[in-house]
Amino acid sequence: MGDRPNVLMVMADQLTALALGCYGNGVVKTPHIDRLAERGVVFENCYNNISICAPSRASMCSGRLPVRLQNFDNGTEFPAHIPTLMHHLRHGGYETVLSGKMHFVGPDQYHGFERRLTTDIYPSMFKWTKDWSAPVRGALGMVGHLKEAGIRPWTKQLMYDEEVHYRALEQIRAYGGYNHRGREDRPWFLCVSYTHPHDPPFMKEEFWNLYTEDEIDMPLENPHPDEVLHPADQWLMTYLGLDQIELSEQDVRLSRLGYYAMTSYFDAKVGELVDMLEQMDLSENTIVMVTSDHGDMVGEHDLWFKRSYYEWSSRVPWVVSCPGRYSEGKRISESTSLIDLFPTVLDMAGLPAAEGIDGHSAFGLLTGEDPDWKDEAIIDFTSAGALHPWRAVRQGRYKYVNVHTAGPLLFDLKEDPGEWHNLAGQAAVADVEAQLKARSEEGWDPEAIEAEEYRAQQERLFVQAANEAGEAPVSWNCQPFFDASKQYSR
Repeated sequence: MGDRPNVLMVMADQLTALALGCYGNGVVKTPHIDRLAERGVVFENCYNNISICAPSRASMCSGRLPVRLQNFDNGTEFPAHIPTLMHHLRHGGYETVLSGKMHFVGPDQYHGFERRLTTDIYPSMFKWTKDWSAPVRGALGMVGHLKEAGIRPWTKQLMYDEEVHYRALEQIRAYGGYNHRGREDRPWFLCVSYTHPHDPPFMKEEFWNLYTEDEIDMPLENPHPDEVLHPADQWLMTYLGLDQIELSEQDVRLSRLGYYAMTSYFDAKVGELVDMLEQMDLSENTIVMVTSDHGDMVGEHDLWFKRSYYEWSSRVPWVVSCPGRYSEGKRISESTSLIDLFPTVLDMAGLPAAEGIDGHSAFGLLTGEDPDWKDEAIIDFTSAGALHPWRAVRQGRYKYVNVHTAGPLLFDLKEDPGEWHNLAGQAAVADVEAQLKARSEEGWDPEAIEAEEYRAQQERLFVQAANEAGEAPVSWNCQPFFDASKQYSR
């Protein structure tokens, strides 16, 4: 086995850890990811650092918390000068390649990736900037899909992911020696990033029919149905338009079925990538990682999609598999987050540590040599769906949520995994609450964040409006280039 392993990182979009068999879901069918978990290491409590696409990915790639990046929402530019994991890998001799989505906003659509095999799926300019000065309007287009869940022979998301998958398989075959470009001894980092299981809950028949309606579990029932919603939950309900639409039990069941079917589709793609590694004799020295940018509430707490501090939205998979290099069947219960992925991969690759990042390497957890792990994850939120910033801190069995302008929340995830009982203000946990409150306030000034976000929004909205007037500007959208003259026996 070589000293410099290859890394295949497979990403989903909006995949909650709680919708995978290896994380305890007994309904969803994910045999390929479950097999990787059996042959590898499962980080049981890994969190995103913000529950929305572009900022989460920018945070993961840079190893910095989104608030520190001032990456607030899906319309915020990811500055080109910030070193990323891919820059460090490339500097250390790795070839870095991306097939699929990374939702980079701004003119730099590579951020250290040497090549992109596909374009992205979402806007690269400031089109999706939200305006906190405008009235909150329900996003009925999104929740309306929950009343339309079902079989579709083809969708825009399927079109995208099939292209992503085709190009990724092609690249793995190239690494196996067929039409390989570049130095043969150069290790590689290949990120394959799909858009499923992102809503809407549509899927082709092959995967929809893996499930029957009767076997789909329903969201947990609220033990306190008469309690007034916490303001943060009400903000999200209003933004999504969930208070303007009535979902029947059948709507909920079919939407969950659709989410599980999309998850099984993603799982099948993971299986095909791993099979191709084996066919090309690359599996022995390739670390396979599976993760996601954020989760999905899938109806829990009457919420859908992301943007929440609850586990279904904020907890993501992180499975690492390379039999012979790391333990098989190992499960790590300590809290980690996506900003920890950057320094961990550098350690996996045997490269020097990066300076100036917020993440910590979990390599010692993989090898069993780090008993003093911080056991912490920080989750920020500053985007549409919250009228004011909030920050959650997970440490040990507790999760504390500091909501600017509203009361805090404190959950004991050991005794209350469904997060129904807010312990904030109770004398029995006063010391825990004080400790986590103090931790949440370190480097977090919600009034300053809110003011800066509002100012930045107005700038971006003005620039976007100007760019839409007159002749269209040069597009920032990625246009992959393939030099056919260097293919085959040319």
